[in-house]
Amino acid sequence: MGCPVFSKQNKSDLRKKYGINEGALVVSTFGFLVSWKKFDEMMSGFIPLFNKYPSLILQMLTSFHKQMEGDSFSVYSQVKKIFDKNDVTNRVIWKTDFLDETEMLERLSLSDVGFMYAPVDTGSISAAQKEFVAARLPAVFSNSTHFADVSLGCLKVPKNVTEMADG
Repeated sequence: MGCPVFSKQNKSDLRKKYGINEGALVVSTFGFLVSWKKFDEMMSGFIPLFNKYPSLILQMLTSFHKQMEGDSFSVYSQVKKIFDKNDVTNRVIWKTDFLDETEMLERLSLSDVGFMYAPVDTGSISAAQKEFVAARLPAVFSNSTHFADVSLGCLKVPKNVTEMADG
């Protein structure tokens, strides 16, 4: 797949380092904040999961797209409103700054599962999902050609993320 596998990390030590409870269920997502990825839809779908799983922590490892900063800021604002409205901001770790390779590896390695959502077929394939594979992190991807090159050991779900909350 063209990406290295990172060395195995100690999840317990990493959670201590980043101040995350050992018993938390950490779900991580990754990628540029752009409107076509429907982050607002994805995060709205997570709200019932926060209620169902009291130990759930959502770790968003996202960044603003340099060629689409206005769009990225709009997405950020929409998602922040969803978190604030549903009083889950304290259960979200949201990184929007650049993460070097070490911090990216550590943040993925302290997670229990990765999740990526792209409700539309873009004609391109995401490179970001390979980070989950490289960190040996089980991952769930929406059923989109955007994630077509990663399938082994990964679960693809319906395009409607809200269906996950029912399962």
